[in-house]
Amino acid sequence: MLNELYKLKNSLENCGIKVKQMHDWIKCAAKMEGLQVFVEKNGIKSVEYIDKKDMSDFWKIAPNNQSNFPIFKLDVPTYKSKKKGVEIRKLIEEIIKNKKKQDICQLKDLAFEEKRSYEKKSRLISEIKNEKEKKELRNKQKNIDALAGRIHSYPKKLIDDKVLPEGSVITILAERLIILYKENTNLFLEQLLNTVFEAFAKGVITAGVLENILFGVWNKKKEEYEESSMLLVMENADYIKLGTKVSDLKTKKIINNMLLKNSGSTTKASGVKCALSGSITDMENDKFPNPNLPIIGPTYLFSMNKDAECHLRYKRISSTIYPVGKELLIEINSAIMHMVDNRKKGKTWQVIPSIKGEKSDLLLVYLESKPDFDAYLASIFSEAAQDEQTENTFEMLSENVCKALKGINTEIVGNLRIIIISKLDKGRNQIVLNAKYDVTNIEKSVKEWSEASRNYPNIYLNYKEERVYPKTLFLAQFSRLFHNQWIRGGTERCSVIGIPLNNIYDLFMSEKGVVNMKKNMLEKLLARNVSLLIGIGGAMWAENTKKFKVETLNSFLDGISAMALLLYKLQIRKEEYMKQAPFYVGRMLALADTLHKEYCEHVRKGEIPPQLIGNALMPIALDNPTDGLSRLSERLPIYQAWAQKVQGNDVGLVKWVLSEMGTIANELSELQLPTQTGNVEKAQILLGYLARTKKTE
Repeated sequence: MLNELYKLKNSLENCGIKVKQMHDWIKCAAKMEGLQVFVEKNGIKSVEYIDKKDMSDFWKIAPNNQSNFPIFKLDVPTYKSKKKGVEIRKLIEEIIKNKKKQDICQLKDLAFEEKRSYEKKSRLISEIKNEKEKKELRNKQKNIDALAGRIHSYPKKLIDDKVLPEGSVITILAERLIILYKENTNLFLEQLLNTVFEAFAKGVITAGVLENILFGVWNKKKEEYEESSMLLVMENADYIKLGTKVSDLKTKKIINNMLLKNSGSTTKASGVKCALSGSITDMENDKFPNPNLPIIGPTYLFSMNKDAECHLRYKRISSTIYPVGKELLIEINSAIMHMVDNRKKGKTWQVIPSIKGEKSDLLLVYLESKPDFDAYLASIFSEAAQDEQTENTFEMLSENVCKALKGINTEIVGNLRIIIISKLDKGRNQIVLNAKYDVTNIEKSVKEWSEASRNYPNIYLNYKEERVYPKTLFLAQFSRLFHNQWIRGGTERCSVIGIPLNNIYDLFMSEKGVVNMKKNMLEKLLARNVSLLIGIGGAMWAENTKKFKVETLNSFLDGISAMALLLYKLQIRKEEYMKQAPFYVGRMLALADTLHKEYCEHVRKGEIPPQLIGNALMPIALDNPTDGLSRLSERLPIYQAWAQKVQGNDVGLVKWVLSEMGTIANELSELQLPTQTGNVEKAQILLGYLARTKKTE
């Protein structure tokens, strides 16, 4: 990962882009809900609720996962209640409903009763004989000890190490916490609980937040409370008098400058070359940075556990294996954080589906000759936000990107760099793709992608009170089509491994020598989506698509767009395949469905069977069109005989179907009807079956 990010740092530097240097210890808070706790000289004065969406606006000093200030985790419940969860839940519901003072007091008494019980038992732990109870008390004491480290031990270390400047607002906060709670961590919890109840009474926090702090998270299925955690953001209660908040960017800048000035626990390593730059400089002898990246979280740029003895076989461990200058590491860390800034989402980074489907990866996209390119380039290689997507979103977005490329004064040449970082497990993030493409091909690629996505006949669905047509897919949407295996006529699906994203980018950028890859993609697309296409196709001809969810109908339309696109990439255009035998086979089966439905409407008084005859024969026809039509000829005569005899003002469609069947039969008689099909022919049969004509509209 270091090599790829070193190139990114050099690209920014070569273009004269000054990146704000950010020390590795300065991190944004995790996206969790929490409380902002306002502390004065005498203790906690008040609290305010912070939603998880807003929590990332706050910052902390965090050299590792255990040391964090002024934000840290609080394990909840603060004191585990012995009262049955169902009974507590009923009381909470009563409070939410009526907000009776009596119920709130009862809840408060229950919380403090558990606190007093814990304190009493912890003093007499040696006399307790029940091992389970002893274990619970020891675990609780571990949590209390950990909280003590967060409240006063770590802030004291920051002051002693001169990380916190004397007289600053963050130093004042740290000193207050040390004085107040050094000898009594339980006092902090007591004050916190009292303040939380006061905040609830004033309407500052909800009953749900109060419930989480006191008892944990309610599991509806198990009907019990489960342990969880929330964040506490410490702040000075008199911040107006002090002139600024601890959480302000001004304070963050001061601390960052202090850390950069007195950077880490490094020493000069004279005569040692930096493995990346080749220069002789101060080497990082401690751990490397682990920037907190969007989606995937803390990411170690380089890690080799010094406590694992097997790593000592070459007599080197930790940072000595790969010596890198400490200043260079700060620059690399700053470069990646610059590229994943929230304001650059969709431009230089975006979320993209993992090959495993249920997870997401981080996508980085930049022009090597202009890494700060201010257009939604990353969205082109992933997707736009869901609330921004319409039928023509891809075209509009790509058009803006191409205009921006043309509008740059200097000619854009060189490479487009694409990096994907995936979370392998809790402790490991890894680059799974590092690819480059010729930037001059972007405009040609987006135009061809849009044109290829429209390589289908007249197909649409009637829902959302309008006709909905297949749209041009973003690359992330195209990728998701391979993540689900549809079964039972599109009514169910299960997650499966997708396809490598580099294959999709090669397809998009029209890389040479990938014909076999395109054929493999079409094969997998059909295997995963054929049940969905046939199922909704049958419902479409039976005029019964309402039984499907909108999400499923959208997947159906996306599948059509992907099929059409892959045929186009295989040099098969709709102007050609709509005149070939496989397409006509699909059309014949669709007409059979229409005729069968009309028969049921007129003869069976609207009682339409679960599956029409054409739809029932689709699986057979996909494998052997000759056999499929042969079986159709055995079942169709009863409906044809009725259609030839029926008269009336409402049988125009019936007569047209007979005529159209005759026309298609004549066309097929002049073509070679296959007895076996490949994936290309299967796709054409499906598109023929789903295609509408003016009469069937």
